[in-house]
Amino acid sequence: MRARWAVTLLLLAVLALTASAARLDLDDDDDSGVLDELLAIDEEAERGGLLDAEGAGEAVRRAQSMVLALDNDNARRAVEDHAELLLLGYAPWCERSAQLMPRFAEAAAALRAMGSAVAFAKLDGERYPKAAAAVGVKGFPTVLLFVNGTEHAYHGLHTKDAIVTWVRKKTGVPIIRLQSKDSAEEFLKKDMTFVIGLFKNFEGADHEEFVKAATTDNEVQFVETSDTSVAKVLFPGITSEEKFVGLVKSEPEKFEKFGKYFVKFTGEKTQITEANMLG
Repeated sequence: MRARWAVTLLLLAVLALTASAARLDLDDDDDSGVLDELLAIDEEAERGGLLDAEGAGEAVRRAQSMVLALDNDNARRAVEDHAELLLLGYAPWCERSAQLMPRFAEAAAALRAMGSAVAFAKLDGERYPKAAAAVGVKGFPTVLLFVNGTEHAYHGLHTKDAIVTWVRKKTGVPIIRLQSKDSAEEFLKKDMTFVIGLFKNFEGADHEEFVKAATTDNEVQFVETSDTSVAKVLFPGITSEEKFVGLVKSEPEKFEKFGKYFVKFTGEKTQITEANMLG
């Protein structure tokens, strides 16, 4: 009997726990300017440098201005009026809420600069308990995505990158397609954990399984390309010219290829199986 290898791609999210925050390449508009300021603040803090408190506060305030402030009068209407709305329910005394708020604002700026139609909102659940109950905020902090009125609860990492990836997947963008070396190099500036798929044509059973896996996993970004030279920018060890799936991590053992085994979606979990070998 042929050996059967299986791994749940949903567990790739665990490997992402040590991934550093992403650096998004954005257009030179007001929204990307805000995000650049926020990322510069984060980078300076990581290096242990002295921060300009006034400048940092202004950047955060500008990002937060993109987030709607809800209350008892407009909370329910905001959900009804926006096809896609990401809501942060918080309390002023909650330390975790205070830590999440800047990351939430960064995610808003990033998605706005990427052209996303998602609206962002915040709700002080302690001050407006009636509104909190109406939209499903039951604790602090709570992050909810409403898509055409349907509620999706977020349970991922409290980072800008994790929020952006989750929102894009939930709103119909589970995979990023890269078709040039320049776009691949810019993508790598994010320094994030991701799954790379190389397909000569974006069709067929193999690609369908890849898309299903990308849609199912809410935390790890999936990337695809049909150009081997582009794939090698993302995963230098690629030897296949037509099909390949690999994981890139921000860890010492950065690259992990799935060898001859390909992704198979079973409905409950995603497996790499010998029965579904790449050619």
